[in-house]
Amino acid sequence: MFKIKQLLIRSVLFLLCHTMAITVSVAANNTSNHGNADHNSDLSAAGSSHLVEFLKAAKTYQADFWQIGEASAGRLECAYGRLLLKQPGQLLWQVKNVDCQQVQTLKAPTDQQWDQVILTKQQLVKIYQPLLEQVIERSLGSLDDAVPVKLLTGASLQALAGFDVREQSKSDDQSQLFILSPKNKQSLVSKIEIVFKNKELQQMRVLTPLGQSTKLKFFNIKTNQILPSSLFELKLPKEVDIVKQG
Repeated sequence: MFKIKQLLIRSVLFLLCHTMAITVSVAANNTSNHGNADHNSDLSAAGSSHLVEFLKAAKTYQADFWQIGEASAGRLECAYGRLLLKQPGQLLWQVKNVDCQQVQTLKAPTDQQWDQVILTKQQLVKIYQPLLEQVIERSLGSLDDAVPVKLLTGASLQALAGFDVREQSKSDDQSQLFILSPKNKQSLVSKIEIVFKNKELQQMRVLTPLGQSTKLKFFNIKTNQILPSSLFELKLPKEVDIVKQG
Protein backbone atom coordinates (compact mmCIF):
# COMPACT_ATOMS: atom_id res chain seq x y z
CA MET A 1 0.00 0.00 0.00
CA PHE A 2 2.80 2.41 0.87
CA LYS A 3 4.45 1.70 -2.47
CA ILE A 4 1.24 2.57 -4.33
CA LYS A 5 0.94 5.79 -2.34
CA GLN A 6 4.47 6.75 -3.31
CA LEU A 7 3.76 6.06 -6.99
CA LEU A 8 0.73 8.32 -6.90
CA ILE A 9 2.65 11.02 -5.13
CA ARG A 10 5.25 10.92 -7.88
CA SER A 11 2.56 11.16 -10.56
CA VAL A 12 1.15 14.33 -8.97
CA LEU A 13 4.59 15.91 -8.86
CA PHE A 14 5.11 14.72 -12.42
CA LEU A 15 2.04 16.67 -13.51
CA LEU A 16 3.02 19.79 -11.62
CA CYS A 17 6.75 19.94 -12.17
CA HIS A 18 7.61 18.76 -15.68
CA THR A 19 7.60 20.32 -19.11
CA MET A 20 4.79 20.79 -21.65
CA ALA A 21 4.47 21.52 -25.49
CA ILE A 22 3.34 20.03 -28.94
CA THR A 23 4.64 17.71 -31.66
CA VAL A 24 5.24 19.28 -35.07
CA SER A 25 5.07 17.08 -38.18
CA VAL A 26 8.05 17.32 -40.55
CA ALA A 27 7.70 17.25 -44.34
CA ALA A 28 9.98 15.36 -46.69
CA ASN A 29 11.97 18.13 -48.44
CA ASN A 30 13.81 21.19 -47.18
CA THR A 31 11.69 23.78 -49.02
CA SER A 32 8.51 22.26 -47.66
CA ASN A 33 10.10 21.99 -44.24
CA HIS A 34 10.80 25.73 -44.17
CA GLY A 35 7.24 26.62 -45.16
CA ASN A 36 5.76 24.18 -42.68
CA ALA A 37 8.02 25.49 -39.93
CA ASP A 38 6.76 29.05 -40.48
CA HIS A 39 3.15 27.87 -40.55
CA ASN A 40 3.57 25.76 -37.43
CA SER A 41 5.32 28.65 -35.69
CA ASP A 42 2.33 30.91 -36.40
CA LEU A 43 -0.08 28.27 -35.12
CA SER A 44 2.02 27.78 -32.00
CA ALA A 45 2.16 31.51 -31.27
CA ALA A 46 -1.62 31.79 -31.61
CA GLY A 47 -2.14 28.71 -29.44
CA SER A 48 0.20 30.04 -26.75
CA SER A 49 -1.61 33.39 -26.67
CA HIS A 50 -5.01 31.74 -26.37
CA LEU A 51 -3.81 29.36 -23.65
CA VAL A 52 -2.47 32.27 -21.60
CA GLU A 53 -5.75 34.14 -22.17
CA PHE A 54 -7.80 31.18 -20.92
CA LEU A 55 -5.60 30.67 -17.87
CA LYS A 56 -5.83 34.36 -16.95
CA ALA A 57 -9.62 34.45 -17.33
CA ALA A 58 -10.16 33.34 -13.72
CA LYS A 59 -8.63 35.37 -10.91
CA THR A 60 -9.54 32.52 -8.57
CA TYR A 61 -10.29 28.88 -9.35
CA GLN A 62 -11.37 26.03 -7.10
CA ALA A 63 -12.34 22.49 -8.00
CA ASP A 64 -12.33 18.87 -6.94
CA PHE A 65 -10.61 16.41 -9.25
CA TRP A 66 -10.18 12.73 -9.97
CA GLN A 67 -6.72 11.60 -11.00
CA ILE A 68 -6.31 8.36 -12.92
CA GLY A 69 -2.81 7.14 -13.70
CA GLU A 70 -2.28 4.28 -16.14
CA ALA A 71 1.04 2.44 -16.11
CA SER A 72 2.45 0.77 -19.21
CA ALA A 73 1.07 -2.61 -18.10
CA GLY A 74 -2.44 -1.15 -17.92
CA ARG A 75 -2.50 -0.99 -14.12
CA LEU A 76 -4.56 1.92 -12.79
CA GLU A 77 -3.66 4.15 -9.85
CA CYS A 78 -6.31 6.61 -8.70
CA ALA A 79 -6.61 9.62 -6.44
CA TYR A 80 -9.07 12.30 -5.39
CA GLY A 81 -8.00 15.87 -4.81
CA ARG A 82 -8.75 19.55 -4.38
CA LEU A 83 -7.19 22.46 -6.28
CA LEU A 84 -7.33 26.11 -5.21
CA LEU A 85 -5.79 28.93 -7.27
CA LYS A 86 -5.57 32.62 -6.54
CA GLN A 87 -3.80 35.01 -8.87
CA PRO A 88 -1.09 35.98 -8.70
CA GLY A 89 1.06 33.14 -7.54
CA GLN A 90 -0.96 31.14 -5.02
CA LEU A 91 -1.78 27.46 -5.49
CA LEU A 92 -2.98 24.77 -3.10
CA TRP A 93 -3.01 21.16 -4.32
CA GLN A 94 -4.33 18.42 -2.01
CA VAL A 95 -4.51 14.76 -2.98
CA LYS A 96 -5.69 11.52 -1.41
CA ASN A 97 -5.16 8.04 -2.87
CA VAL A 98 -8.37 6.06 -3.42
CA ASP A 99 -9.54 2.76 -4.84
CA CYS A 100 -10.24 3.12 -8.56
CA GLN A 101 -13.75 1.74 -8.07
CA GLN A 102 -14.50 4.86 -6.06
CA VAL A 103 -13.67 6.99 -9.08
CA GLN A 104 -16.35 5.16 -11.08
CA THR A 105 -18.98 6.05 -8.47
CA LEU A 106 -17.94 9.74 -8.66
CA LYS A 107 -18.42 10.01 -4.91
CA ALA A 108 -15.79 12.04 -3.11
CA PRO A 109 -14.28 10.31 -0.05
CA THR A 110 -15.74 11.42 3.27
CA ASP A 111 -12.33 11.04 4.91
CA GLN A 112 -10.21 13.86 3.54
CA GLN A 113 -6.93 13.14 5.28
CA TRP A 114 -4.62 14.17 2.46
CA ASP A 115 -1.66 12.01 1.43
CA GLN A 116 0.08 15.02 -0.07
CA VAL A 117 -0.31 18.80 -0.04
CA ILE A 118 1.51 21.18 -2.40
CA LEU A 119 1.44 24.90 -1.65
CA THR A 120 2.88 27.61 -3.89
CA LYS A 121 3.02 31.14 -2.53
CA GLN A 122 5.35 34.08 -3.11
CA GLN A 123 7.60 32.02 -5.42
CA LEU A 124 8.07 29.33 -2.76
CA VAL A 125 6.90 25.73 -3.23
CA LYS A 126 6.13 23.62 -0.17
CA ILE A 127 5.52 19.88 -0.56
CA TYR A 128 3.97 18.37 2.56
CA GLN A 129 3.83 14.58 2.95
CA PRO A 130 2.00 13.78 6.22
CA LEU A 131 2.95 10.11 6.00
CA LEU A 132 6.63 11.07 6.13
CA GLU A 133 6.06 13.95 8.58
CA GLN A 134 8.08 16.14 6.26
CA VAL A 135 7.79 19.39 4.30
CA ILE A 136 10.17 20.09 1.42
CA GLU A 137 10.62 23.78 0.57
CA ARG A 138 12.01 24.92 -2.78
CA SER A 139 12.12 28.15 -4.73
CA LEU A 140 9.78 28.03 -7.72
CA GLY A 141 12.52 29.69 -9.76
CA SER A 142 14.85 26.76 -9.04
CA LEU A 143 12.41 24.34 -10.68
CA ASP A 144 13.29 24.93 -14.32
CA ASP A 145 10.77 22.36 -15.55
CA ALA A 146 7.82 23.47 -13.39
CA VAL A 147 5.95 24.93 -16.37
CA PRO A 148 2.45 23.73 -15.30
CA VAL A 149 2.83 25.37 -11.88
CA LYS A 150 4.14 28.58 -13.42
CA LEU A 151 1.25 28.67 -15.89
CA LEU A 152 -1.41 28.02 -13.27
CA THR A 153 -0.03 30.58 -10.83
CA GLY A 154 0.91 33.27 -13.36
CA ALA A 155 0.29 32.43 -17.02
CA SER A 156 2.62 34.20 -19.46
CA LEU A 157 4.08 33.74 -22.91
CA GLN A 158 7.49 33.65 -21.26
CA ALA A 159 6.50 30.46 -19.44
CA LEU A 160 5.73 28.92 -22.85
CA ALA A 161 8.73 30.38 -24.68
CA GLY A 162 10.42 26.99 -25.05
CA PHE A 163 7.32 25.24 -26.38
CA ASP A 164 4.94 24.98 -29.31
CA VAL A 165 1.20 24.97 -28.57
CA ARG A 166 -1.56 23.64 -30.82
CA GLU A 167 -5.19 24.61 -30.26
CA GLN A 168 -8.23 22.62 -31.43
CA SER A 169 -11.91 23.57 -31.13
CA LYS A 170 -14.39 20.79 -30.38
CA SER A 171 -17.71 21.79 -31.94
CA ASP A 172 -19.66 18.97 -30.29
CA ASP A 173 -19.40 20.45 -26.77
CA GLN A 174 -17.91 23.89 -27.52
CA SER A 175 -14.71 23.11 -25.64
CA GLN A 176 -11.14 24.12 -26.46
CA LEU A 177 -8.33 21.57 -26.51
CA PHE A 178 -4.70 22.65 -26.20
CA ILE A 179 -2.15 20.00 -27.17
CA LEU A 180 1.40 20.49 -25.93
CA SER A 181 4.57 18.44 -26.43
CA PRO A 182 8.20 19.26 -25.72
CA LYS A 183 10.65 20.54 -28.29
CA ASN A 184 13.30 18.80 -26.22
CA LYS A 185 13.16 15.25 -27.54
CA GLN A 186 14.66 13.92 -24.29
CA SER A 187 11.76 15.23 -22.20
CA LEU A 188 10.00 12.81 -19.87
CA VAL A 189 6.69 14.05 -21.33
CA SER A 190 5.56 13.22 -24.86
CA LYS A 191 2.29 15.17 -24.83
CA ILE A 192 -0.02 17.11 -22.54
CA GLU A 193 -3.65 17.87 -23.32
CA ILE A 194 -5.51 20.68 -21.54
CA VAL A 195 -9.27 21.07 -22.04
CA PHE A 196 -11.27 24.24 -21.32
CA LYS A 197 -14.99 24.85 -21.63
CA ASN A 198 -16.30 28.41 -21.38
CA LYS A 199 -12.71 29.33 -20.48
CA GLU A 200 -12.82 27.06 -17.41
CA LEU A 201 -10.19 24.39 -16.90
CA GLN A 202 -11.93 21.00 -17.22
CA GLN A 203 -9.30 18.31 -17.84
CA MET A 204 -5.58 17.66 -18.11
CA ARG A 205 -3.91 14.57 -19.52
CA VAL A 206 -0.19 13.73 -19.54
CA LEU A 207 1.42 11.06 -21.72
CA THR A 208 5.00 9.80 -21.48
CA PRO A 209 7.24 8.21 -24.14
CA LEU A 210 6.88 4.91 -22.24
CA GLY A 211 3.13 4.84 -22.82
CA GLN A 212 2.12 5.89 -19.32
CA SER A 213 -0.68 8.40 -18.92
CA THR A 214 -2.20 10.44 -16.10
CA LYS A 215 -5.58 12.14 -16.45
CA LEU A 216 -7.13 14.80 -14.24
CA LYS A 217 -10.85 15.54 -14.49
CA PHE A 218 -12.06 18.61 -12.59
CA PHE A 219 -15.58 19.03 -11.19
CA ASN A 220 -17.46 21.25 -8.72
CA ILE A 221 -15.68 24.11 -10.45
CA LYS A 222 -16.04 27.63 -9.08
CA THR A 223 -14.29 30.67 -10.53
CA ASN A 224 -13.78 34.29 -9.51
CA GLN A 225 -15.05 33.79 -5.98
CA ILE A 226 -13.37 35.22 -2.90
CA LEU A 227 -10.66 32.92 -1.54
CA PRO A 228 -9.20 34.19 1.75
CA SER A 229 -5.42 34.23 1.91
CA SER A 230 -5.68 32.08 5.04
CA LEU A 231 -6.58 29.13 2.79
CA PHE A 232 -3.06 29.24 1.39
CA GLU A 233 -1.33 28.49 4.66
CA LEU A 234 0.02 25.15 5.90
CA LYS A 235 -1.05 24.20 9.40
CA LEU A 236 1.60 21.69 10.44
CA PRO A 237 1.90 19.41 13.48
CA LYS A 238 4.89 20.18 15.70
CA GLU A 239 6.67 16.94 14.80
CA VAL A 240 6.90 17.78 11.08
CA ASP A 241 10.43 18.38 9.74
CA ILE A 242 11.06 21.18 7.25
CA VAL A 243 13.72 20.46 4.62
CA LYS A 244 14.87 23.41 2.51
CA GLN A 245 16.24 22.70 -0.96
CA GLY A 246 17.30 24.88 -3.88
